[in-house]
Amino acid sequence: MPEPENLVRRHQLDGLLPASADAGPVPHQTSGLDPLTGREHDVFIAVASGWSNAEITERLPIAPATVKGHVSNILAKIGARARVQAVAFGYESGLIRPAA
Repeated sequence: MPEPENLVRRHQLDGLLPASADAGPVPHQTSGLDPLTGREHDVFIAVASGWSNAEITERLPIAPATVKGHVSNILAKIGARARVQAVAFGYESGLIRPAA
């Protein structure tokens, strides 16, 4: 079955998401917390890169409600109440690394 042309693949995200693209692979789970799914990880990196929900919807071609769901799941899994806490958690835990 042919794959949709607008579907973004993990290797394509490396060029789009600068927060950790140059720092090597980043694990998909946090120590002692529920693991993030692959798509939650993609959304987490996008959030940490400062993308709005609308930008995530446009660049990762997923529905706005799906983005909101992923962000909510991410916040719940890491125990954060706001996106800024998720970004701080990402840096503190090593899930997000500053670009060199």
